[in-house]
Amino acid sequence: MVNKKTGSVSTLKSKLIAAIAMLLVGAFMVVSSSYAWFTLSTAPEVTGIYTSVGANGNLEMALVPADGDLSKITSGVGDSNKNETWGNLVNLGQTVDGQTQYGLDLIQLLPARLDVMSTPNNSDGTAPKYAHSISGAGLQAPKYSADGRVDSLGATVLGKYNSSTKSFDRVTAHNGVVAIGTASGMTPQQTYWLQAKKAVNQALVAAQTHADNSFENTVYTKEAVMDPDGVTVKTPARDVSNGEMLANVIMARAIDGTNAVVDLRFVPDMVKELTDANADLELAMKSYIGALAAFALYDKDDTTWSAAITEIEAVDIDAITNNTITIGSTPINLSADSNFMYVYNKYNKIKAVLTYVNTKYEAYMATEGADNTAVAWADASTILFTNAITDDDTSKFVDYNEVTLNGKTPTYIKDNIIGDDASPSNSALVDFGMDFAGNGVVDFTSNSGVHADFAEVVGEYQSEINVTVKYGTSSIEAKNVKLRAVKDSGVAGVNLYGELKNQPNASDGAASSNPITDVYGYRLDFAFRTNAANSSLMLQVDPTGRIYSTDGSEETMGNGSTMTFEILDSSFTQAQAKELMTAVRIVFINKEGNIVAIGALSQDATLDANYSISANGAITSAITLYEFSFVDGVIDLGDPKSVTDGKTELMALNQNEATQLSTLVYLDGDVVDNTMVPAESVAALKGTLNLQFSSSAELKPMDYTEFKATANNG
Repeated sequence: MVNKKTGSVSTLKSKLIAAIAMLLVGAFMVVSSSYAWFTLSTAPEVTGIYTSVGANGNLEMALVPADGDLSKITSGVGDSNKNETWGNLVNLGQTVDGQTQYGLDLIQLLPARLDVMSTPNNSDGTAPKYAHSISGAGLQAPKYSADGRVDSLGATVLGKYNSSTKSFDRVTAHNGVVAIGTASGMTPQQTYWLQAKKAVNQALVAAQTHADNSFENTVYTKEAVMDPDGVTVKTPARDVSNGEMLANVIMARAIDGTNAVVDLRFVPDMVKELTDANADLELAMKSYIGALAAFALYDKDDTTWSAAITEIEAVDIDAITNNTITIGSTPINLSADSNFMYVYNKYNKIKAVLTYVNTKYEAYMATEGADNTAVAWADASTILFTNAITDDDTSKFVDYNEVTLNGKTPTYIKDNIIGDDASPSNSALVDFGMDFAGNGVVDFTSNSGVHADFAEVVGEYQSEINVTVKYGTSSIEAKNVKLRAVKDSGVAGVNLYGELKNQPNASDGAASSNPITDVYGYRLDFAFRTNAANSSLMLQVDPTGRIYSTDGSEETMGNGSTMTFEILDSSFTQAQAKELMTAVRIVFINKEGNIVAIGALSQDATLDANYSISANGAITSAITLYEFSFVDGVIDLGDPKSVTDGKTELMALNQNEATQLSTLVYLDGDVVDNTMVPAESVAALKGTLNLQFSSSAELKPMDYTEFKATANNG
């Protein structure tokens, strides 16, 4: 280490000496060539030195401060991740101490209409003939008459996120991130109860979706089987789902009994999805406890209620003892709530079973020579069909004797249909197989295992799969078999959302704020500035890099302007989701309240090329700006605006001057109808908005930028 340091000093010294020598040479040349000038002048100058100053047309953005004063936006070292300072990224999804900073994840959009004023604007004879501006808070919300029909449209109010109460408090003015909705005069406890109830439903829907995914997820792709000629495809290649493999295990037991050899490749993924479902069930119980607390603490003041919310957020379902918790010094007896205890006990049993199955499966796979594609029945039975809890005969992952195939248990099929003859000569078996192939139903009924347990607390669910029916060395593939998680007749189950029927009472002693109860949209206020002259702010439709990257880091890359939606309700199809997405509107508004542009997602829900679908089924559509107009207050999108080099113009920017542009996002109630939403869910889709902006100026990195990585690494 000493040698290296000495060498560096020596090298540096030699360079320094060389530099001094060059300086001396230059000085001597100047003296010798300009001595006379030097002695005669008392105000010397230097001329003829050419210097270039570079500018790269920088475009910056920031979130507008709460008071709207753009002059307060600054920038400096250490401002990373600060949205209200100049930079190239505003991250509205970030959290502080594990809590959401802006509350956008709590917003559930309800259909509304843009509150717009149109005034003539054709003095110069050019289009558009009208100028359109936002009135009031920006949206009109429906008011309903006694017969349930929309009676009129009313004004909305603005809301500022309150991280203490997890709600949006009504304000007369606010900038940055603003909720737009209606306030009914409910107390914070009543509002919290309402939001908690919605959260219960959302968590239950997510749990049901994960449970259903445990059936539907693809495990592997079955290769195509060729005829002997090697050309004709006898059996086409296709994906094999978890549910198909589990059904085949049960069918193998019915036909081959304890001689069955089965494929357990589905186990890890099925257990993961069911574990995620149970985590969602845990969230539903936590939100349910929050609703109970709001009910119990209905008359508490601001200070007490804010502290109680902190305690609610800290509730650990797994740490509950004696079935009682204390919130805001008020004990809540959970054991007195039979519905909660029903779900709580299911949750604990499911958790124990999934832990058991995962442990047994990993132990089996760790055994030398273990093969999860050909597992002997004894090993499969240990993993899937054995009680996880001592003295609880219902704590199996699957109880195959409680599963029915077209109404018959595997044991019945083995004893009464197959007997000792599993060949095609067994007419009873052939008849059963043909009936199953034509109209097969596999039911996981009450007490048949984890899937049935979920059906009792998150709702029934089903998938369509393929099942192989074997006849000795022959087999037939039953297609479109219904795989259902159901409740037995007479088993009501519990839906925690449906159990929250009575909201907290109002009270003179309750907290005094007046939060928004129904949210119809949200507004995001941004500021932009550029040092480029004569440039325009553009909506960047296609993804492009935010800053110049010397190492190819994806961290600097942009994602374009899109919205991505995750389906929350398993009964909601992708086609329905795409139809609902056509109603999303993204309105761009300048500081004076004038509408600059209106964007929307794909308006052709049948054109698959307009969407990208992720592995988990999330649907993404690009945002397109339209040549809009209004007819009696209703938006007519018209034709799409032209896109050049992947971007569309929004507005002009003045050089070195901060300019505000707001984005209002809502669901167009003039487009939404009943066919677009699931009948029994509060929330159908969970969306993420990504906006990227760019400049019309040609932004260029400095010429030496490509060498930075080399220089830094040298």
